[in-house]
Amino acid sequence: MKVALVNQPWNDAEPPVRAGSIAIWNYRVARELAAACEVEICARASRGAPAAETRDGLAYRRFPTARDTRLLPLLRRAAPLLGAPFFATRWYFSSYTRQVGRWLADQQCNVIHVHNLSQMVPAIKRRARGARLVLHMHCEWLQRLEPRVVRGRAAAADLILGCSEHVTNGARAALPEAAARCRTVPNGVDTKLFSPLAAPRGASRKDAPLLLFVGRITPEKGLHVLLDAFRLVAARHDGARLLIVGPDAPTPLEFLAAAAPPECVARLAPLYAGGYAARLRDSLAPALAGRVRFAGAVPHTELPGLYRQADLLVNPSLSESFGMSLIEAMACGTPVIGARAGGMPEVIAAGETGLLVEPGEPEPLAAAILDLLGDPGRRREMGVRGRARAEACYSWQRVAGELLALYREIA
Repeated sequence: MKVALVNQPWNDAEPPVRAGSIAIWNYRVARELAAACEVEICARASRGAPAAETRDGLAYRRFPTARDTRLLPLLRRAAPLLGAPFFATRWYFSSYTRQVGRWLADQQCNVIHVHNLSQMVPAIKRRARGARLVLHMHCEWLQRLEPRVVRGRAAAADLILGCSEHVTNGARAALPEAAARCRTVPNGVDTKLFSPLAAPRGASRKDAPLLLFVGRITPEKGLHVLLDAFRLVAARHDGARLLIVGPDAPTPLEFLAAAAPPECVARLAPLYAGGYAARLRDSLAPALAGRVRFAGAVPHTELPGLYRQADLLVNPSLSESFGMSLIEAMACGTPVIGARAGGMPEVIAAGETGLLVEPGEPEPLAAAILDLLGDPGRRREMGVRGRARAEACYSWQRVAGELLALYREIA
């Protein structure tokens, strides 16, 4: 079987891929599929990388996006006339889509796998006749965008995947005619790289607990809620610290508007004014500022060490399709706290691998943090169960195996 995995047009694909959740997904899944399939990875051209190469059994094909980059500002001005958010129109990175489609037309692929940008599916299918098209959603766009925008695109997909049942069920409800073609394949984690400490954690830090957040600094991730909760925690734990790891990379507001409930968007939109990260830093009193560290972006391969140092991983997101930091922390044996939002309740076995709290509420979040900080034995038990759950449900081997079975069904 020959499979093409198509990156989003803003993702690089230089092995080993170290950044970009979907680029990492493609790379890790491709490596697992390579034992049973011929795999091609399509991506944007990046400086210094050849247009075509084969490494570690994987073939890479890269396409320039400079033309799209030049045209996007001009096309965006016409977006109100196009009847859909600009990113959801066929003009969005249309040159990249055409190049990928033309190249795939000659590759005789059995399966072509596209992420999030539904407009790419019919455009590629028209050229790569005979290939089965997979549309893989890592967000809620299929249920949030107008049905007239996505219905024809969904019809062109032979298989529609969601990264969680939350996403998949939303697609089924919005597009009942496509419900039978909607399935769920969760995200994965490298359970060898992300692994626990050899010795029990936390024994020497009972008076200086470390809380960890991993993700982009953007309003829907709920960092303002976490900081409010940390103020309450810090008042009870003089040595408590909070480490915030991730780039200052707010989600474009038009992306958020098409991926979150309207009430959530209305609540978060004002936080985009003036710079969200700067607002978070400015909100910290001097006494607290020294206990909160913004570490910025960290290479993916360096994250395991941070998870192992932490007593808790906290994900307070208000809109979250899956929650990658949750399974990475669990794989490292670190207990987690997440919000009952999106796909996170599917990932966390509440009371066993971590705790769930209502989204947007600092007081319950602080109470959950204090509850676990006060019970090291319970944290260790949750860490052990979290590791077992990550190995059983979210290893890349399992994810690729589920995916290969679905490929074989449609091909």
